[in-house]
Amino acid sequence: MATRPKNTELKLYEGEKNANRIRDTPKPARGIMRAPPTLTKAQRQMWDFVVGELQAIGVIALADTGILSRYCVLHERWQLAEQAITEHGALLVSDDGGLRPNPAVGMARDLASELRRIEVEMGMTPASRTKIAVSPTDRGRANIERILKAK
Repeated sequence: MATRPKNTELKLYEGEKNANRIRDTPKPARGIMRAPPTLTKAQRQMWDFVVGELQAIGVIALADTGILSRYCVLHERWQLAEQAITEHGALLVSDDGGLRPNPAVGMARDLASELRRIEVEMGMTPASRTKIAVSPTDRGRANIERILKAK
């Protein structure tokens, strides 16, 4: 399986030193990320959390609004599917008295798969975070200090 190419900003952030691997790429605009008005309260809470974490390490831009919005919507749907599984079980009784799979199981699996793709793309998994080199002068240090002070 081939690995996906990384954008230049991510390569630099991860500490790439080889000039042959660094190309000039478009720089998306940075700014205040505003949640789309269509998000529900739960989706907005996830938005605030994810955007805050990703902005603290400087890996998102205004162009990422759509993918982050989709992430928040999918995350709420995944939680609802998991709640349905918890409440009704992985198997349901069919009309003829037999057992059938709960459709929420397949939904939860598919949603979790899509969430994971977005998480990997955006640097939100433990493995993808280990590839990011943070120097003491980076904004990431301020975030680390904030987390440590909160404990």
